[in-house]
Amino acid sequence: MATVTILLLGGGECVVDHPRSGARLVTSKAPEYGGAGRSFSSTDLLAAALGTCIATDLEIVAARNGVPPETISLEVEKLLSVSPKRVEGFDVHVRLSRHVDGAVMRKLHRAAAACLVQRALAPSVHCRILFEVETRSGPGPGPGGDPRV
Repeated sequence: MATVTILLLGGGECVVDHPRSGARLVTSKAPEYGGAGRSFSSTDLLAAALGTCIATDLEIVAARNGVPPETISLEVEKLLSVSPKRVEGFDVHVRLSRHVDGAVMRKLHRAAAACLVQRALAPSVHCRILFEVETRSGPGPGPGGDPRV
């Protein structure tokens, strides 16, 4: 059985079905490339795949170390090139709403770097992962060294 099925609607739009769950979504060509931008574009879905892959890898480490999942959120910024037309990279901002000790932070960094989607990207597609700990004075790099993975 196929993981997903795709029906091309025209006008840069598709319907994507997930037969196992019955979930459905509509995609729309990105405005950066002349589309209407009425829904997720294929590059938005790539950003979502990267972010959710990292998030679920982080969840495993968080659970093992007593970090509640609701204290972790991510924002993925995709960087596109028009000429040549391609995804240049992603900046992934991992935000923790509470302090974790340095050892746990290092484990979280390793988990984020192990994301299967990230490893499937071409080497020319950069992926920068930045960790921030939300504090009363605002976001900061948090403990454990360099916030970039």
